[in-house]
Amino acid sequence: MQTPVILGALRTALGSFQGGLKGVPAPRLAGTVAAELLRRLNVPPADVDELILGNVIGAGLGQNPARQAAVLAGIPFSSSAFTVDMVCGSGLRAVCLAAQAVALGESAVVIAGGAENMSRAPQLVLRDAAARRPLSAMRHDGLHCAFKKEPMGVFAESLARRHEVSREEQDRYAIEGQRRAAESIAREVFAAEIVPVSRDGEGQFIRDECPRHDCTMERLALLKPAFRKDGTVTAGNATPISDGAAAVLVASEEYARAHRIAPLARILDWCTAGVELEEAFAAPVPAVRKLLAKSGLSIEEIDLVELGDSFAVEGVVCGRELNWDPARVNVRGGTLALGHPLGASGARILVTLLHALRDARKRLGLAVICLGGANAVALLVENAEFPSARRAG
Repeated sequence: MQTPVILGALRTALGSFQGGLKGVPAPRLAGTVAAELLRRLNVPPADVDELILGNVIGAGLGQNPARQAAVLAGIPFSSSAFTVDMVCGSGLRAVCLAAQAVALGESAVVIAGGAENMSRAPQLVLRDAAARRPLSAMRHDGLHCAFKKEPMGVFAESLARRHEVSREEQDRYAIEGQRRAAESIAREVFAAEIVPVSRDGEGQFIRDECPRHDCTMERLALLKPAFRKDGTVTAGNATPISDGAAAVLVASEEYARAHRIAPLARILDWCTAGVELEEAFAAPVPAVRKLLAKSGLSIEEIDLVELGDSFAVEGVVCGRELNWDPARVNVRGGTLALGHPLGASGARILVTLLHALRDARKRLGLAVICLGGANAVALLVENAEFPSARRAG
């Protein structure tokens, strides 16, 4: 088995809903990131065996957004590309599939990640709909449970009740994430991971738009519940809808050595897990436990964790159940503060984790994200500056 390594990790800045990226289609966002990965690493586009792209709101994008992104990045038609839809886990699942392909010797170089432009989501008219009223593709395909026909926020409310998580706990969690994101932006720590995006008739887009720099407990207390009249989930302790793309370049160790490219990290292991619908936002708990068991590690041995925290209640419950050190989790903010472009978020948390590991000179990192349908995806990486005896599998 080959050991998959990550040679580079980049993302766009994340745009707010109807914000700075509203005019840029998702395949173009992904193509921009992929092209920059190849340029910075000096990897010939023809060396890319495949591009795997997570995307959730595919209606109106045209055939196979991954193939479009690959061609926009200059990757020749002789290479392959496919699109993954695992809701919020799509981008991270794409990386798992890339690692699997490299580990099995099927590919030597794969670009994997995700892209979403929620601002450009179309309206749908279903032929069997009696009223013929249009549906929001964003809500129908991305934000509503296919089984219960309810917004995913309702399941966050359910989790808060089942685990007795108060509004105050959720708001405090949200504020800490906003504080970390604001501090990271002020210190320009995201500069190394962000790719400028050119916009027609406008300047380049280079700065995350979603973080709320004036977030306080007093301000959050003024917000009304978003999903239930007597609920605790609000717009202030839930992640904002956003636009963006993220990707990594996964290769074999042999390719990296032959081309004298120093890897950023090794991919040690990955897994998926599932729970009952009512526990959807607690799905990271069994995923992390499964991954740690496979790897023979304890949570205390993980230096940094990136949790795709769609709702603050998710972060609170996962923290309780996994007993991880909150100082090691989402150290640069998190999805709740930075934004949640559905198909890209899994890859975005990995990109941020990889750069945080390298900057802090820490060894082991874990990325985990839950998704609609009550699954979760988790991936374990190791900073390549450290020697490793572990192998992927």
